[in-house]
Amino acid sequence: MDEEEMTPWIFVELMNQFYHLNWMMGSGGGMAAICTAENQVFYSPSSIQKERMKESDLFVLSATDGTLVKRPPNDKIKESACTPVFNLFINLTDAQCANTLNI
Repeated sequence: MDEEEMTPWIFVELMNQFYHLNWMMGSGGGMAAICTAENQVFYSPSSIQKERMKESDLFVLSATDGTLVKRPPNDKIKESACTPVFNLFINLTDAQCANTLNI
């Protein structure tokens, strides 16, 4: 199986595709995905239109200890309320990605 490393660009593209498939409506739904090469986890922000999200809108946390590595430059952008659930799921399983859908 061909596997591609998760990048901020791929993450944002997936969010956009989920929106166009009606799996995430506007600012609803969220996702977290591991970038194993960087030992980081990318998280979608809260209250951002998924079809308009940019790479700079992502929260990036250390996969090792959960510390914040990078946040969006706009202070009004908040971390998803699903972040603790995503962390728990990723840490308790071998999952590389976790998401919530609005269907």
